[in-house]
Amino acid sequence: MDNFNKLLDQYKTQYLKFLNSGDDSAKTAYQKAYEAIESLLSEKQQAVLSEKRNLAHFTKSYQQSNQDLQDVSSGAEDLMRNAQDIHDDYKTAKNRYDDWTANPPPIENQIDVSVGYAILLRIGILLILLPVLLYAGYKVPDLAGSSFTRSLLGPYSGTPGSPYIRNFPSTPRAWGW
Repeated sequence: MDNFNKLLDQYKTQYLKFLNSGDDSAKTAYQKAYEAIESLLSEKQQAVLSEKRNLAHFTKSYQQSNQDLQDVSSGAEDLMRNAQDIHDDYKTAKNRYDDWTANPPPIENQIDVSVGYAILLRIGILLILLPVLLYAGYKVPDLAGSSFTRSLLGPYSGTPGSPYIRNFPSTPRAWGW
């Protein structure tokens, strides 16, 4: 600050000297003093802006840290408020566990055996019927021309390989209606 005051006084005296005398050396002296004042002011302005940025950064970090601290504090207050409930829940669970370990419930058969028997029965029926059905499917085309199938199918039976032959009368009276 003393340097600034000295430069300001030098500027005033040289400027007044230039105005009174018109001396060019006084003019260059007050211009140099003016430039020194401007450079000093710009340095101070840069220092102020730097401090302002530092303060803004500090304020931002303080707000963030303060918010984190408030969150931790509110969490601690919640724990203190709920401490009795938490303790009661813990004691209840511990007593229940101790009772269970001292006298565990009887272990019952978890699998119902009848379900297994029902599954085995269905598989057995399928295994018995599958060969019979395959054999019948293999033999039925051979039986189409026999008298057994003719009597079984009635007028709809025909010779094998001729599905479009009508082997029945066209009148319903012949059908037995």
